[in-house]
Amino acid sequence: MTANSEPKSARSESVIFAELRELCAQPGYAHALAFMCVQDHALLVGETFSAKDLEPGFDPTRLIRTEISVLTRLWAQSARDLSVPDAQTIEAQIAQTYALLEEMHHAINAPNMASMRAMFEGKSAENPLKQGAFFREAIFYAPLSAYFFQFRDFAPLRYSQDADWLRKHRGFSADEARVVVDTIAAVVEAQFSAIMEAGDPSASFVPGFRISPAQVAAQANLELSTVKAVFDAFSLKGPNAGFNAIDDYNEINAFPLVPVDDDAFVVFDIAGVYQSLYESPIFWMRQDKAHAETANEHRGAFTETFARDRLRRCFGEARVFTNVKLFKGKDEVGEIDVLVVFGDRLIVLQAKSKSLTIQARKGSDLQIQEDFKAAVEVAYGQALDCAQHLIARDVDIVLPDGTALKLPEAVHEVFPVCLVADHYPSLSTQVRSSLTPTVTDVIRAPFVMDIFLLDAMTEMLTSPLRLLSYLHLRAEVMDRVAVLHELTCLSFHLQKNLSLHLSENDFLWLEDDISAELDAAMMVRRLGYPGEATPKGILTMFAGTPFEKLITQLEHSQSPAAIELGFLLLRLGPDTVGLLNEGIRRQCKVALHHPGPHDFTLALFQTSGLTVHVNATIDEKARQRALDHGKLKKHQQKRDEWFVVLLDPRCELRFAAVSRSPWEPSKEMDHAVATLLPPVAPAKSIAGALAAKVPRKKVGVNDPCPCGSGKKFKKCHLWKS
Repeated sequence: MTANSEPKSARSESVIFAELRELCAQPGYAHALAFMCVQDHALLVGETFSAKDLEPGFDPTRLIRTEISVLTRLWAQSARDLSVPDAQTIEAQIAQTYALLEEMHHAINAPNMASMRAMFEGKSAENPLKQGAFFREAIFYAPLSAYFFQFRDFAPLRYSQDADWLRKHRGFSADEARVVVDTIAAVVEAQFSAIMEAGDPSASFVPGFRISPAQVAAQANLELSTVKAVFDAFSLKGPNAGFNAIDDYNEINAFPLVPVDDDAFVVFDIAGVYQSLYESPIFWMRQDKAHAETANEHRGAFTETFARDRLRRCFGEARVFTNVKLFKGKDEVGEIDVLVVFGDRLIVLQAKSKSLTIQARKGSDLQIQEDFKAAVEVAYGQALDCAQHLIARDVDIVLPDGTALKLPEAVHEVFPVCLVADHYPSLSTQVRSSLTPTVTDVIRAPFVMDIFLLDAMTEMLTSPLRLLSYLHLRAEVMDRVAVLHELTCLSFHLQKNLSLHLSENDFLWLEDDISAELDAAMMVRRLGYPGEATPKGILTMFAGTPFEKLITQLEHSQSPAAIELGFLLLRLGPDTVGLLNEGIRRQCKVALHHPGPHDFTLALFQTSGLTVHVNATIDEKARQRALDHGKLKKHQQKRDEWFVVLLDPRCELRFAAVSRSPWEPSKEMDHAVATLLPPVAPAKSIAGALAAKVPRKKVGVNDPCPCGSGKKFKKCHLWKS
């Protein structure tokens, strides 16, 4: 629940928490809790599924998962009474719960408001956005930066090397545990469907959340002993007597199955079971001193392997390397967990498997700094140091098999990426407040992310050009675009394009509900829901156009000029893309009937421009003509950067080049422009000019096709034209 700017209550957190504990211990409170869980988190999937179905989930008055976890723990501390009270009692319990949780949020936020006022009034020089109280509120109320199905899918991968230990000490494997949790979810879903179909408005939702090992074993086709072992591992046992504040260690997060009698359990948050499946086993293994170090090694290996595999989805196996060591002579001076080499672009990724501790979640300044240093700052320092060595070329780059890796002659951009393996609440907020980046002409701002974002990025941006362009754009606006989690920024890019052209004084805050389009698409892809698998936007709006065909031809090219051209094109807005499409269509159509060179030019942004040549004859003479023309247009338009593209009449890319140099006055070039270029036409509608009548030249049916295919006209473009 979201707190308003001003506190509504002067009561302390401890007083509010004590009243909340009393409320959760009331007879029949489970039914109020069950109703709120369904009201605030149930998702109904119809014949089609879209972002609109997710809109209720962004209502700021709903309970968030951390609040549900608190309520469940307080209820579990009581007698766990399941008797059904009257409707008025349940309604009163629900209303009081929402009121107390809102009051609690105000109480937690009160120190932040006081610090902000003190700073604005000049009474304090301390920045409240760097204090523990600010992070405490941000951490507890942070939205989840991972999808439950990612926890589900990644858990077996994460613990695949620990299968023997899990089997010996817990009685099941990670794969079996996933099957059990999937079956729990399926049984709960079926029970809710039956409740809804019965149509009784007074029916309790508690039976929908009630589950037994026997039910799961029968449906999962597993041995009952295996299912019971999984239930035992994830079920609440101790009294959790130390749970006396809203952000104390909450055993429900690790043990989400609450026993209610000898053979039945209640689970109010299925997503919490999936998260525990992903996060809890490492803590079990750390308690075994003989296996703790090995478990940590396995955890680190999983993070690196995961990053490697996801990046190879985009770049291919030949361009992604792991455990790359840097040597100066015989001395090892650095190691890169994952290195991507694509054209003249590099990604230097350092992975860490450090989670946020309980002390940090409670707002300890020192612990927040220590956790952030271990999870992010150390990784960034390593990535930056390695990037600087690669640019200086003062090291030998050695792969795990002992072979040397050679970099391209020139490195134009390096993207440092810091990757964490766990859901790290408020990671984006902490990065924005606490990390000081070092940015050069080549090394971009660091991109700190978790594996869940990397998974979504490589799922949606499946080509090297698309992914590198997003890294480039995100680095460009890293300090001027704020989000609570990076899935929101990725979703915004997919819909609107992150090419924002912000000024130095502009600042953009993106609300969480922007992520709904991405959320829906990921659910369609991973859960099989009926709907659109790709958000409408930059990946869909230009389908079937010359622009999209050109991007497709650039997506996997390692040519530095092609990458630069791709970056430029992917920054364009819809109107400019429309002009580009019209120009290409027009000139390709003309070239079918008039094989000679045809061109058009677009001045783009404040420093760039593009000249497109279309020619049926593609040879060195055509390339040089296009380059010379681009040089003249660059000077004429007074631009520092100019691109030249050569296409054949079928819109196939034959050549691309970029020229970069600060524009300077030149009488020689002025004379060449005046002599060789036609005067600039008066300002008119470019679209109208492009739509002018195409000059025609008669071509015989047996003549060679003007498109340059080598076929006769009647066998090629006669009927198409």
